[in-house]
Parts: sequence; C-alpha cells; structure tokens
Amino acid sequence: MISGEWTVAVSCLFDAILLWLTARFMRMRLCHWRWLGAIVVGQMPTLWVLLRDRVYALGWHLAFLFWPLIMLSLAFGKMKRIEWMRALTIFLASTMLAAGLVLAVTQAAGGAFGVWSERWALALTAGILLALGWWGPSWWRQSDRDQARIGELEIEWNHQVVSVHVLWDSGNLLRDPIGKRPLIIVELSSLWHALPDDLLVWALAVLDGRLDAVADGGGRGADIVQFDSLGGRGYIPMIRPDRIRTWQAGAGWVTLIPAMVGLVSRPLSPSGRYTALASPDCQPPGDREGVMGE
Repeated sequence: MISGEWTVAVSCLFDAILLWLTARFMRMRLCHWRWLGAIVVGQMPTLWVLLRDRVYALGWHLAFLFWPLIMLSLAFGKMKRIEWMRALTIFLASTMLAAGLVLAVTQAAGGAFGVWSERWALALTAGILLALGWWGPSWWRQSDRDQARIGELEIEWNHQVVSVHVLWDSGNLLRDPIGKRPLIIVELSSLWHALPDDLLVWALAVLDGRLDAVADGGGRGADIVQFDSLGGRGYIPMIRPDRIRTWQAGAGWVTLIPAMVGLVSRPLSPSGRYTALASPDCQPPGDREGVMGE
C-alpha cells in the first residue's frame, strides 16, 4: 500500500522533471520560483483525488486536460501560440512516456518484488526522463538547432515599425566606428517601404560604391561603415533607429541596447528564413544567456 504522502512526493518529483525536460527541449530558462509555483499548482488534482476519493469525477477529468496549460503558464510566462503548442506537445508526450514506462516496467516485474516493483519502476522512469532531458536536446536535427538561433526583431524608425526575422550570430563583430554601437545587418528590401526616397537613393549609392556621389545621409542619423572581408573591401550604409525590440519567450518584447542598422542588398539567407544578422551583444546584459540556445 502506498501512502498519500508518498503519492504527493512522487507527483512533485515527476512534475518537476517533466517541466524541466520541457524547458530543455524548448531551450528556455526555467525561473526557480516559477518552477516551484507550477509544481505546487500541479498537485491540486492529486490532492483532490486523495482527499475526496473521486478518481472518476467528470469535472476533474476535464481539468486534467487543461491543467498542464496552467502549469506551463506559471512555469514559462508569456509565449507565442507556436511556443504554446510546442511546449504542450512536449509536456504531454513526456507525461505519456513516463506513464507507459512505469506500466511496462511494473508489468515486466510481475510483482516479484512486491511494493518495490512500483518503486523501482518509478526510479527507472525518472532516470530515463532525466537522461532524455540532459542528452535529448543535443540530438535535435541541425535545422532545429538553427531555428533556436532565429528570432524576431521589431525595428522602429521614422514612425514606422518593421518586423524581420533575425539570426543571432556571434560572428557579427561590426560596430559603428564613432559611437561603437553594435551593427545589426538587415536586407534593404525589408526596410524599403519605410525609407524616404532621398535616404533610399543615398543607401543604394553607397551599396553601389559611388561614394563620390554620396552626401552625408541627409542628417537623419545615417552614416557609412567600411568593412574588409576575403572578398575585398566594401561599404555599408547605416541608420540609427528609434528603437529595436526582440521577442523572448517568457519575457515578451525586450528592448535591445542602442544599436545601428546596416543595410545590404544581397540576401542574407539562401532559404529566406531570416533577413537580419545581429550579435548577442545587442541583448541587455541580463538577457544574453539564452539567445544562442543550447
């Protein structure tokens, strides 16, 4: 016979493991107090069953379907719809995996070890889930690892807001030569409709290398940065946006540190998955840890 205290303890343990495993596969940081709050809330259905002895109460059967949403909301905070769907899928899949493993091991033991059959099954299942959460994310296919480095930027300039997909690239070391601000590289086509005609003509002239025909950018906070690469030397027109924000799961929109936007005419991604390159240094100091994923 397993006591109620043992049941609650096992439930807490597995809720903690399942939330941690979900965070690992989502490549999200798990705040300790949020984690604890979700674990505590996750015990309510268990306590209801233990105290009321109503395992087949229809209302709580429905609650069991939606309770993971409440736990995930407490654990991770704000998420986009696709992130919600992915987190819920991982959490429910790992929950069913845990239940299947416990049942399979218990039936394989056949009660040969008495009550210890169930306890060994629980311990083995917990170990498998921990191993899966520790090594599993590194087995994701390469495209999924790349996706973890792709985010979304909102560039606010000239009273307009432009949204672009960005690749967080630690190899982007370009900076404004005067203000030493990080330089975010964006495809010119992404900002085409937001640039005034005179600034657009100026940017195209810089990209064509016609510096003798280029003025100072019209006094709009625009300038030119020179770069050297294996392919030779070139120039990038850059503008100073009013604000740049990025979406972070669990935190919502986060404003980047002051940065410049450099414009390029060529596509940055052959597949078109992103149209901007930014260094993680653009993130506020406290938010850089999770930018590049695992």
